[in-house]
Amino acid sequence: MLRIEVSDTRSECRPPGPGEIAAPADGDDSGRGLLIVDALADRWAVIDREPPGKTVRAELDLLY
Repeated sequence: MLRIEVSDTRSECRPPGPGEIAAPADGDDSGRGLLIVDALADRWAVIDREPPGKTVRAELDLLY
């Protein structure tokens, strides 16, 4: 298994969780990162953290 985590300190902007991701409108400059995570990760979640903020954790099952 490979686990990837990305954290930030912005607590006012919590992204949606798995299965809740909406595609951005044409021409939007952002909003595609979690679509990629949702498509490629076997599991992922948004986790609150201290100090204030959030972590997005994605796990990929590795095949040998």
